[in-house]
Amino acid sequence: MLDTHDLISSIPPEQMAAASKYRVRHSHYSMYEGKEYPAPGKSVYELETAKGAAVGGVSDTDKANFMDKARAYIDQQSGGAPASKQTNFTIHVDRQTRDIFIGYKGASEVARIKEGFIGIYWRSHGGRCWLSHCGHSGTWLAEIQ
Repeated sequence: MLDTHDLISSIPPEQMAAASKYRVRHSHYSMYEGKEYPAPGKSVYELETAKGAAVGGVSDTDKANFMDKARAYIDQQSGGAPASKQTNFTIHVDRQTRDIFIGYKGASEVARIKEGFIGIYWRSHGGRCWLSHCGHSGTWLAEIQ
């Protein structure tokens, strides 16, 4: 249990969810991976799932080398990149009035951010979205990120 604590405490906070699925098993073997070892045996650190299944390729006799392998494996399993912290705005049409608006979908309804679109032109490129419209106040271009 202490070895698992050492591994988890060395993981960055954004990878804690992925790291919590694993634990460290430290055991002594007289036979390991088909090879016999004389008494007192071979001491091995292994990464295993919460259900006790060993993770292949993530084991070592040296604790420092094992910790490096385990951190690299957990980093790979967690996807490496943290989730985006951008707010997602979407384009909506009111079902009754057919008005077009930019909104943010909350838990129960869509909050209207910008309204008043009469004629609309929409394009996107590289994760960005542009809306333009012609109305009584002239033409404008808005960039949404």
